[in-house]
Amino acid sequence: MSSRASFSASLPPSLSTVVASARDRLDRGRVAILLLALVAAVASFLIATRVFPYHSINHDEGVYLQQAELLLSGRLFLRPPVDGPFRPWFFVESGRGLYSKYQPVPAAVFALGRLLGGYPLALAAIAAGVVGGTAALARELFDWRVGAVAGVLVLASPLFLVQSGCTSPTR
Repeated sequence: MSSRASFSASLPPSLSTVVASARDRLDRGRVAILLLALVAAVASFLIATRVFPYHSINHDEGVYLQQAELLLSGRLFLRPPVDGPFRPWFFVESGRGLYSKYQPVPAAVFALGRLLGGYPLALAAIAAGVVGGTAALARELFDWRVGAVAGVLVLASPLFLVQSGCTSPTR
């Protein structure tokens, strides 16, 4: 009797069906995708907190983070205390106040990460999604081995590693 069979036999009937169902769903491809996504999330978090603890020199990062803070405070417009010389980078003037020239979607993702514990968590989730999504797409198009290789290639890309630790979506 194999160790799997003895393990399943020792479980209550309802739990053994859950274990069998999970074993059927978690094939090698899905496990590889989950592991690659986890490695990407950890790498992104470490890069964001160790390599870029004070963010990059890209001015756009400040705009995205300022916009995220505005969204967290329930506002879309910025009203600086002094007009003119203290105008923030890449904000556009309107009658209701200053607003960011960028779309609010990246800022909303960063705001969600901030709510959950910090901006690096949002970066880790995005990195996991990119690597996991790439591997899953390649798995669907070809097979699980190609999916795993695609995920590893994305994860090994220096551009991906640097970008996954920065809050600026474009370089």
